[in-house]
Amino acid sequence: EFRRVLFRSRYGSHLLDTSYRMNTGVCRLVSETFYGGRLQPSASAAPRRMPFRKGGRLDEVLDPEHPVVWLRIDHMQPSNRSIEEANAVADVVDDLVRHHGVPPAQIAVIAPFRAQGRAVRSALQQKGVPGLEQIDVDTVDRIQGQEREVVVISLATGDPDQARSRNGAFHLSENRLNVAVSRARTKVVLVASSHAFAALPGDPAGLLAASRSRELRDRLVAFDLTALYRAAPLLA
Repeated sequence: EFRRVLFRSRYGSHLLDTSYRMNTGVCRLVSETFYGGRLQPSASAAPRRMPFRKGGRLDEVLDPEHPVVWLRIDHMQPSNRSIEEANAVADVVDDLVRHHGVPPAQIAVIAPFRAQGRAVRSALQQKGVPGLEQIDVDTVDRIQGQEREVVVISLATGDPDQARSRNGAFHLSENRLNVAVSRARTKVVLVASSHAFAALPGDPAGLLAASRSRELRDRLVAFDLTALYRAAPLLA
């Protein structure tokens, strides 16, 4: 596990620069976005790949050739709950388990709000995802220090006015965004509205975090599935 720790001794301080968790693609994104390119995967972690078998519903999104992707669903939900995103997350997880054979215990869904976590659990239950009780659906704070093969992140809010508060979305907290992405060994799927990234916080630290989140977004391979999930029947 990589931790951003400064070791102090009579020889000075230095930053650990090797990740023993993340494969090359995930590590590159984290390194370039948060550590100025200084972080590298270990020789054992670098070649890891998510299990994958062609013919699934979301093959483009889950292709291990793209270790970190943005599943884009443009909505402007002003609340802390997006049913469109919950439906998309459930489809991703269902495909991972049923088609690609990823063990449920090796999947984590991270959401900034408990309400979104409940919406995701409801969507997973309605789909009857096997091994549901083994899948972590939680906030980023509760999953810190853990790792999973695949991490799915749902930002939930699509209203930039609500997201402008750093308490309103964890993608406006540099540390939390870093923690969320770096829990994955081989694959990260960010489910989010493009409108969430238009937030402009009113303080310098918030503006810096917003800039960093857009920097991360721009490094991702994006798949716009707005038409599919905005048109899909919504959960109650």
